[in-house]
Amino acid sequence: SKLILIIIFTFNSSAVAEEGKPVFKIGFAIPLSGSLSFIGEDIREGVELATLKNDSANITILPIYEDSEYNNKTTASIANKLISIDKVDAIVSLWDTAEIVAPLAERADIPHIAIRWNPHVAEKYNKTFTIESTYKSYVQKQLEMLKKIGAKKISVIHQSSEGWNMAAEQLKKESSNYNIEITQTQQFTSGTTDFRTLVTKALSKPHDYIVLHTNVPDTAQIVKRLKELSKNSKFTGYFEGDEAINLYESMPYASQFEASEWFKELFQKRYNRQFRTRAPQGYDIISILYKIHEGKDKLLNTAEIVLSLKNLNSFSGASGTLSARGGKTFANDCVVKVFKDGKVQKLELNELSSFKIN
Repeated sequence: SKLILIIIFTFNSSAVAEEGKPVFKIGFAIPLSGSLSFIGEDIREGVELATLKNDSANITILPIYEDSEYNNKTTASIANKLISIDKVDAIVSLWDTAEIVAPLAERADIPHIAIRWNPHVAEKYNKTFTIESTYKSYVQKQLEMLKKIGAKKISVIHQSSEGWNMAAEQLKKESSNYNIEITQTQQFTSGTTDFRTLVTKALSKPHDYIVLHTNVPDTAQIVKRLKELSKNSKFTGYFEGDEAINLYESMPYASQFEASEWFKELFQKRYNRQFRTRAPQGYDIISILYKIHEGKDKLLNTAEIVLSLKNLNSFSGASGTLSARGGKTFANDCVVKVFKDGKVQKLELNELSSFKIN
C-alpha cells in the first residue's frame, strides 16, 4: 500500500506541476464565418499545431477565438470582449481589421500581432507587430514576374479596401521602373456581384495581362467573366487560398511566401490535406511566443514581450525565416507560383521563360 501511495503522490505531483505552469492567454479576432472564414479556420489549425508541438514547454498558451466576421464593427466588439472580459495577454488580428484592434491593444497595454501586409500600423502603435510580407514586396515580385514574361501593358482590377488600395498605388508608382504601362484601372467595392461591366471596361484597353488585386471569392467570379468575354486573355492576381484553382491553371502569380517543407508535412500529417493560406502565420505566432518564454519561470510582461519580439532574429518559422531586425515587422520573401495539373508549384524567375509573351 505504501508503493501505491508513492505512485499516487508522484502522479499527482506531476499533474500539479503541469497545471501549475503559467498560462498565457492569446485572443484571436479572426473571421470564422462569411466568405473569409476559411482564413480564420486556417489560422486556428496552425495555432493548434503549434500548441501541440510545444505541449512540454514551460508555459501553456491558451488561444481564445472570436469571430470578427471581417467586419470593423464586430471586430471592435469582440476585441473589447477579449481584452476586458477574457483578460488576454496578447491579441491577434487579420488584415485591415488591425486598424481597429491596434488602438484598443495600445490602451490596454497588451501586445498586438497583426497578420497584415501594411506595416504602417506597427510603426504607428508601440505594441503592434505585423507578420506577413509587405504590400511593397508583393508588388515588387509581381512586377518582376510580369517583366520577366515580357508584359509591357497591364490592365488593373482592384478591390476598394485599405490593403488593396495601397497595393494599387504601389503598382502605379513602381510600374514605370519595370517599363510596364498601366492602361486601365477598374475599382470595385466589397459586395459587388455583377462583374461583367467591370471586366468589359478592363478588356477595352490594350493589355498583355490583366492584373487582379482582389480577394477570394471575388477573384474567381472575375476570372469566370474574363474567360467568358475573352477566353485567350492572360491574367494574374492574388490566388492564395482559392479552391477554384482550375480557373488559374498555368497562370503565374506572385505569392506572399513559401511555407517551410517541414510545416507542409506536419500539416498534411495532422489534417490529411494541405493548408490553404494563413496556417503558417498562426503557427509562427504561437511558436515565437513559446520561444521568447524559454527558460522563464513566469510570463513576460508587455514591455518584455515587445523588446523580445524586436530582438528576434533568424527564427526558423513555418512561413520561412523570420527576423524583426530591430523593427516590428516579421516579413518573409515573396515568391512566384503557378497551378499545374491541380497542384501549386514554386517558380524561380529564370524558370518563367516558358510563359514569355510572343
